Amino acid sequence: MMAKFMQVAIGYAGKSVAVTDIQKTFGSAGWARYAPNCWIIYTNEQPSAIAERIRAFCDQKDSIFVCELDIYNNFGYLQKEIWDWINERK
Repeated sequence: MMAKFMQVAIGYAGKSVAVTDIQKTFGSAGWARYAPNCWIIYTNEQPSAIAERIRAFCDQKDSIFVCELDIYNNFGYLQKEIWDWINERK
């Protein structure tokens, strides 16, 4: 399966979760964190597999959203390092 970009967002309603614990769930996927609760990852995994691993660290009240990202149709104001990371993988 070919790698693709995924958007990962977590809405914390319960306990605090260490960012390093969340990032460990990405496994070998490359990732860029652009907000306290949002990442773009580059992986060949399915969204459900990623969300299930994250769920193990989160409170049942937390929201977890993982979806494939159409990185070729985008616009935004991100740090240069994030754009560089995206463009290196396109």
